[in-house]
Formats: sequence, structure tokens, C-alpha cells
Amino acid sequence: MNEISASGFAVVLSSNEGPSTYNPRYRGIGRMPSYPTEYIEEAPVLDDYVFADYKSLETNLIPTYARAVELWERLRISRREFDLLAWCSGPNDAFLTHFSAQKRILGYEVAGISGDYWSIVDDIPSTTWTERYRQQLNSNGLFDDRSVAEAYLSDYRQRQEADWDSAFEVGLVVQVLP
Repeated sequence: MNEISASGFAVVLSSNEGPSTYNPRYRGIGRMPSYPTEYIEEAPVLDDYVFADYKSLETNLIPTYARAVELWERLRISRREFDLLAWCSGPNDAFLTHFSAQKRILGYEVAGISGDYWSIVDDIPSTTWTERYRQQLNSNGLFDDRSVAEAYLSDYRQRQEADWDSAFEVGLVVQVLP
């Protein structure tokens, strides 16, 4: 499988809004806040996240560290906590050298970055064929090895699971500590 070309940032909830019954340790990019929000204090910020120029039209990710930190800081008014994540092809991706913040690798994710960020790792089917993949999830509910994430996506598509033909991508999720 080819390396992904998309790299960028996302601001996500620190914890899942609704804990996954299939992957309760999940800490990936699929933790996007629901829009519209019921939390009035964050509504104008999320309006900007969704409709203003924070995200690149090409990647659906925030392209610069400065803009990502700006959004993350604006969301600090919320009673909920948010994390700043980087999405890239792997730990040696040059993208990770473009900013000097502390970084913590969480693992490899399979998600619809160009769409609604739906993660098939968070929503891993509770079926027999996924058992070997569920056993390989790390403490963040992600894969430590890119090849395992790619194999999971391949098997998912081969078995034509839910939305199997969607534009899922494999990427490394890195928590950024501004």
C-alpha cells in the first residue's frame, strides 16, 4: 500500500463522547467533537473549525502548527478538554520536524480523513476475523505497526464491511503537547 500524502493537524476531544463498545481504549483522530455542539461556550469556535479557513480543502486537516495551536487555545474556554493531534505517514515523516513541540506517538489509525474522520479502528467490528487485529491494539487503541493497520484495512475491504469502499487512509497519530 502507498504511503499517505496527507499530513496535518486536528483538534479532538481528549476523551470519546460516547465510549466505543468495540475499542474502549481508542485515542485516535475519530474523537472529533460533534457539530453542532450542545456546549454553548465552544459553539463559535467549532463554527470556525467547520466553516472558516482552519482546515485545508485538500486534506481536511489543519495545515500549520500555528493555526492548530490557535484553535486548540480557543477551545480552552470549553468545560471539555481537547487534544492536538498530528496525522502523518510515519515517525520519520518530515512533517514532524516542522514544529518543535513535544510529541507522543499514539499509533497507526485507519480513518476517513477526507470526510467525517470516521475510524474503523475505533469502530472495529466485533467479529471473528477481527480478533487477531483487536489483540494487536496498543494501550491507545491503535496499531503499533503500519503494516498491521494496512492489513486490517485490506481485510476490511475484502470482507466488504460497513462503508468498505470509503476513502479510508492509514496514518500515524501523534499527540502534540503545545
